[in-house]
Amino acid sequence: SSQYFSDVSGSYSWAARYVDTLYSIGVISGPAASDGTKRFSPGTAITRGDFMLYLVKALNLYSASPSGNFSDVTAGSYYYDAIATAKALGIAQGANNKFYPNSTITREDAMILALRAMNMSGNAVVSGSVSDLYSYPDNGSISGYAKEAVAALIKAGIVTGSSDGKVYPKSTITRAESAAMLYRIKY
Repeated sequence: SSQYFSDVSGSYSWAARYVDTLYSIGVISGPAASDGTKRFSPGTAITRGDFMLYLVKALNLYSASPSGNFSDVTAGSYYYDAIATAKALGIAQGANNKFYPNSTITREDAMILALRAMNMSGNAVVSGSVSDLYSYPDNGSISGYAKEAVAALIKAGIVTGSSDGKVYPKSTITRAESAAMLYRIKY
C-alpha cells in the first residue's frame, strides 16, 4: 500500500511504488479528503491537463519562451504553464488551437505525448515497429497515427499491456496507469 495515499491499496497495490516515488519527488499530487487522508483516485481516468502537467514535471521539461497557449487552457490554471511548455516544444499539438485539458485522455494519445516528450528531453527510446504489436490481440484497434508511439513504448518496456494481454488503445488511461508509465519513463 501507498505510504501517502489511503486509496492506493488493495487492487491498486501494484501502483504504490510508482505513485509514492513520483509523489515524493513532486511529480504527482492528490487532494486531501475530509478526514485528512490524501487520495490519489488511482482508478479514475486522468485528464489531459493532469497528464501533461505530470509528464512535464517528470521529464523536467522547460521552454525559455512559451509563446501562448491553446485557446481552451485558462490562464492561471494549475496546468497552464505545463501545457504552454508542451505546446512551445511541439509535444502538445492540439486540434483547432484547443487541447481539451479537462477531458480524459486515451491510452494511445498518452503514449504519443509521452514519446514526443521523451524525444524532446533526450530520453529517446528505440523505435518500435508494427511487428512489435502483433502479440497484442487488439493491435488492430490502434490508430494509424499512434502505432509508432505504442510500438516504441512497448518495445522499451514502458507500456506492458494489461493482464489479459491487450493494449486497450482507445480506453482512457487511469491515474495509476499513468503513474506507472511516468515512473518507467523517468527511471
